[in-house]
Amino acid sequence: MTSTQDTTFQKTQSATGQQHHHHHHHHMDDSERYKRDNFNSMKRQPIIEKLIFILLSIAAIALMAFVYWIYTTE
Repeated sequence: MTSTQDTTFQKTQSATGQQHHHHHHHHMDDSERYKRDNFNSMKRQPIIEKLIFILLSIAAIALMAFVYWIYTTE
């Protein structure tokens, strides 16, 4: 047979167990943040390089087409 004190303890223990069941976020110091940012930028680099190549290629083709149009319309 449980006493009133035991059931009160069990209720408060389960309530505090629920309160402390939140996710803990790891607080990063500056060096960890720097390493993470560098790693993310290394992952993005190939995508940025391809995008710049495509944009510059389109600009070069457009410039050549414009120059060709200028010389052929005279």
